[in-house]
Parts: sequence; C-alpha cells; structure tokens
Amino acid sequence: MWTLIHTFYFAAGLMFYLPFLDVCHIVDIRLKILKILPHTVVTKDLVCTEVSAVCYYRIENVSVCYSSLASVPDVLQALTQVSVREILAHHAFTNILLDRLETRQQIRLQNLPPELQHNFAVEAEARRQAQVKVISAEGEKAACEALKASLESLSGSPLVVHLRLLQLLNNLRSEQPAVVLNIPSDHGYQCLLRKNSFI
Repeated sequence: MWTLIHTFYFAAGLMFYLPFLDVCHIVDIRLKILKILPHTVVTKDLVCTEVSAVCYYRIENVSVCYSSLASVPDVLQALTQVSVREILAHHAFTNILLDRLETRQQIRLQNLPPELQHNFAVEAEARRQAQVKVISAEGEKAACEALKASLESLSGSPLVVHLRLLQLLNNLRSEQPAVVLNIPSDHGYQCLLRKNSFI
C-alpha cells in the first residue's frame, strides 16, 4: 500500500498530514482484474456481436495516476473497450474464432445473432460434406488403382478373369437383392459377330 499526499507518495507506515488541507488516498499497487462490460463491436466482415473482455492492470506511478486521472477504473473501462473495437475491426469474424490464441485471448463472445449461428451451421455442414466427398474420391482412386493392378496381373489367364467376374456378381447379389443375368463373355462375343455378319 502507498499513500499519496498531494503529488508525493510514501511507503506504508506512520505519517502525518494536515486535516482539511491535505488529501490522502490509499492506493493498492497489486495486480488487479477489471471486467469489461459487454459491448457491441463490428468486425472486418461487418458482423455485429457483443464482446466482453478482462483487463489486468497495475499502478506503477502513483503520483501521476491519481493526480492526472479522476477515476482509474472508468478510464481503463473506456480505453479497453476502444482497444478491443479497434483490434477486432481489423479481423474477420471467422479468423477471430479460429485464431483464438492470437486475437481472442481473454475476449469472450457474448451473443451471436440467430442468422449468424445458422450461417455457421450451414458452413460447418458444407465443410463436412466436402470432407466426405474428398474421402470418397480418395477411396475410389485407391480402388481403381487396385483394380488396374489386379487386371494387369490377371490378363494372362482368361479363366481367372472369369472366376473373378463370377465372384463380383455374387457380391453384388448379396449386397443388393436383384436379378443378375450372367452372360458368358464368349456367348456375347459370338452374338456380336453374328450381328456384324448380318450387317
């Protein structure tokens, strides 16, 4: 604790001052926490939201502080609100949510508009669907590469290819109950030759 007499401060202990002439202020120089009231800010992408923050402060120069400022908490409240508005005005709302360690330290978003919540839900669903499509495309690519490798390895034996075709038809019948007509490849080739001969 320090005691300010006019523009001089003294350490804790016994002191004397003239009543009705001197004004004595007891000052706490420890680290304090000031809760910033919720206030509306506008981000770079014109999103309005309510923000509350926390300000840590400590008085270093007691004489200058209490001789120049009338109310330190009120001044810090206004200064912090202005600083938060200026900082968030240079960032997009999505960047504020993503870069929490850099921009959102000790800043808490209070109320989000319903339409903004709906937009975030739609955006998150679109990202999930895009990830599903990417995973499906990667699986199709891997299946095509495996099929290409298997065809290259089975190209020398037509009987093995025919057995693989029968196995594939059996799998299709078990997965999707439907009528599957198995036409032998040589029969189809003969039909194609007959059609060409008639032409």
